[in-house]
Amino acid sequence: MLKELKALVQVLSELSIPYVIVGGIAVIIHGRIRTTTDIDLIINHNMVNYSDFVEKLQENGFDASINDMKGFEEKVHISIFYKESMFRIDIKGIYQEKDRESIQEAKMISFENMQIQIDTPENIIFNKLIFGSQVDIEDALAVLKKNEQTLDFKKLKSKCEKYGILQEYNNLMNIFEVL
Repeated sequence: MLKELKALVQVLSELSIPYVIVGGIAVIIHGRIRTTTDIDLIINHNMVNYSDFVEKLQENGFDASINDMKGFEEKVHISIFYKESMFRIDIKGIYQEKDRESIQEAKMISFENMQIQIDTPENIIFNKLIFGSQVDIEDALAVLKKNEQTLDFKKLKSKCEKYGILQEYNNLMNIFEVL
């Protein structure tokens, strides 16, 4: 996974594509010990020259084609694979305001000798509440517990209220208080 992440970040940096790592990798970095089967990220697809992007991905060991890029126009995620390992990369464009917020609020961190843009704990918890599976709730609780001292609870609650998931937030907080 590290080799694939490094190659991916190199492509994004070389092409100056704004991005944020989300999903399982972000959850792991923010404190939950777990596995993941892919790298999830959001990119500003409006700033991407698809031909250049595909060329750089291919040069860096990814199986990608111009056909894959149609997913951005259809507002769905695209999946590409790292040829050596067949590790999957799921890339989503900015399709909603919350995607834009994640990119704008991303934090540059040092991880395994590379600089990466990672989603904030607040946005991770928020998105996990939207998805709402059992694993998502477990992820949200772990990130909440690990980042309890630095989390902006007011911002998180306000965002949940704005997007109509205040009940899910309250349920999470009730579970958290019991732990």
